Amino acid sequence: MLYYTIGPIIAFVISMKFTSYESTKRSDEIRALESKVELLEQTLNDNDKAMFQKVMTTVVPVTKAVRELQQTVGLS
Repeated sequence: MLYYTIGPIIAFVISMKFTSYESTKRSDEIRALESKVELLEQTLNDNDKAMFQKVMTTVVPVTKAVRELQQTVGLS
């Protein structure tokens, strides 16, 4: 009769410990992934700023040359 009560109690305690362990493990994985996402966001922001500067350094001389051509041809 004693085994009918102790068995489920032991199973319950073991399952609660396992659930706690799995929850902690998943929580750590989520934190690691969040830090990776934050790093990627920062890298993308830095790359966007650098890309904007590179595009502007390329486009500005082209627009100046187009203006000069338009003035030479008499379009503006």
